[in-house]
Amino acid sequence: AVLSGEDDRVLVVTGPCTVHDPAATLEYASRLQSLAQRHSKDVLIVVRLNFRKPSRTRGWKGFIHDPARDGSFAINRGLQFARQLIVRVLEMGLPVATTFHDTLQPQFFADLISWLWIAPHATQSLVHLELSSGLSMPVAFCDRGGGADFHSAEAEGRAVLGALRTARMPHAFLSVSKQGVAGIVHTGGNKDCHAVVGGAGAVARAAA
Repeated sequence: AVLSGEDDRVLVVTGPCTVHDPAATLEYASRLQSLAQRHSKDVLIVVRLNFRKPSRTRGWKGFIHDPARDGSFAINRGLQFARQLIVRVLEMGLPVATTFHDTLQPQFFADLISWLWIAPHATQSLVHLELSSGLSMPVAFCDRGGGADFHSAEAEGRAVLGALRTARMPHAFLSVSKQGVAGIVHTGGNKDCHAVVGGAGAVARAAA
């Protein structure tokens, strides 16, 4: 309703860069809870929970991949802990935002997510675009504004606009069901895709 303009509140998505300490994350969420209640008429606060450091090729890759941070890579436990943490935040009355780094993660907790973002470096990933086209929540394609992942800010803006057009279209692709069976997925396109524009406004300039 906020994204469509039916609700005139301001959408605020805020939270840690990457979750590494569930207790600290819950403390942060509890503080946001009081703010959300105090300003509920004017602001809709969504808690941002990112479970992986996407730029890491070495070292700790994130909470889902290595929840104990000891190199044990208990990914199965990481997925369980991530879902439990999201549920705890939802029980506080706060919606949750995250990002999916592959096509398997949605099967474990997409039903709990209210808003999804796609990082600038993934706006040209067909896997992410196809996935976004079949999700039931709004998806934001992010533009840093400075062109850090592209040769110019304008190129970054054009990539985001292209991603929006692609994710709004129907697609068919190979994926895995909740039952763990490989199959062909058909999507209808996600009409709630939108852009998050960085300070330099590359998307606005590319659209001009």
